[in-house]
Amino acid sequence: MALYRQVVLGAFGQVADTLRALDHDAAALRAQDEALASAKEALRLVQINYEAGLSTYLEVLIADEQYHQAITHDLQATAVRYQDTVALYVALGGGWWSEGETTPPGSYSRAWRASGLP
Repeated sequence: MALYRQVVLGAFGQVADTLRALDHDAAALRAQDEALASAKEALRLVQINYEAGLSTYLEVLIADEQYHQAITHDLQATAVRYQDTVALYVALGGGWWSEGETTPPGSYSRAWRASGLP
């Protein structure tokens, strides 16, 4: 019975960890979205200033580079969010397997037999 309790507590801990990671990811994604919007607006303003003769082309290039870096960082934050979402599905006992299989590889039956429970 102690093994079962240890497995259940470990599973709850894994779910709690992934939920905390998802919460952190949501905050990071919001920050990246705000940074992306700011970089886009900065690029727009620099382009307007360039067309009015108030900025150099170098300033436009710098703003454009910063905008593209913000896009990259936003995509990276989104990817981390997706990875942690998958980790939550796995922690909750989900997963995926090939079509045609009725049970996932390494399914619960192996773990159940190893636990020694009836």
